[in-house]
Amino acid sequence: AAVEEEETGSSDDPHKFDAVLPITSYEPPDRYGLPPPLLLEVYVDEGLAPKYPYEPPVLALVGGGLPERWLKEMTVRLRKEAVKRCQAESGEPQIFNLVNFIGEEIEHVIQAETEVLEQERKAKLAEAKAAAEAKRKEAMDSQQPSANASSQNASASYKTEAERRAYAMSIVASAGAGACASSANNKSSANNATKVAKQYYQTGVTDKSLVDDLFS
Repeated sequence: AAVEEEETGSSDDPHKFDAVLPITSYEPPDRYGLPPPLLLEVYVDEGLAPKYPYEPPVLALVGGGLPERWLKEMTVRLRKEAVKRCQAESGEPQIFNLVNFIGEEIEHVIQAETEVLEQERKAKLAEAKAAAEAKRKEAMDSQQPSANASSQNASASYKTEAERRAYAMSIVASAGAGACASSANNKSSANNATKVAKQYYQTGVTDKSLVDDLFS
């Protein structure tokens, strides 16, 4: 009678032991969406387990949104646990004990999967950061001006050292003449309402390099 009260399924026949029991402790993770409930199917009738409860019934774990390979693996674990319990407590009903057992096993599996997914997420994030940093560094290197290359190009444009120095001296002379002319203009226009802005000359990077080299 105790066996019948514990393990009778949806049928009203007290001699029927087949049942479908929900694993109520199972909580699917959000990544599973809205899966069907996780169920434990128990088969005893029709000669499937004629010596039950002295031998384990036929068990099957279904649903829950779990991968098919996990359901098979969990069913195998459940079968081994059922055999062990029947040997240790022969004749005692174990269905609900098995329900609790498989609920805990599934919880461990879900936790392990969550940890693996989190490790994969962190690894991908680190890889993306490294790629972005490498790309940023490459862009900075390509945009950085090369003073040495500029100096080499300037030197290469003259056939002889004398030509290079002569050009540098002409730049200095023109800059000096411009400064003197600007000073004279400023003095002559002292009584005017507005002052003439001082003139500046941009000789360019190459010219400056030549002048520095000439007087260094």
